[in-house]
Amino acid sequence: MLAPLSGDVVTLLALRFLGGVGLGAVPAIALAYLSEEIDAAHTAAATGSYIAGATIGGLVGRILAGSIIEVGGWQCGVVTAAGVCVVAALVATRSYENLPAQRLRCGRLLRVESGKTPRKATDMR
Repeated sequence: MLAPLSGDVVTLLALRFLGGVGLGAVPAIALAYLSEEIDAAHTAAATGSYIAGATIGGLVGRILAGSIIEVGGWQCGVVTAAGVCVVAALVATRSYENLPAQRLRCGRLLRVESGKTPRKATDMR
């Protein structure tokens, strides 16, 4: 997120390197989490969906940033890509609130005090 603030290529590369070091383990952790949370019969499909989503997201991000760079320069392209990431994070957060209760908290079925199963995450508040 700090890459657009870099004034030269060396700083840009250093920030991108640090970002890569910090995020390098995310795919491995995500796939390990999927294998724990998803039923064994659906693990391969979930893993394939994750990999496909990451690939499509990476390609769209590069195409979008590349198009913006042609018009507004590299800093504008990086800011645009960061903005898309923020929007995606907000959409994911809002989607989390609408998950069925069975999908929350490590896949365990949650129950409220009355013994009824809540339909959405917002019903648990």
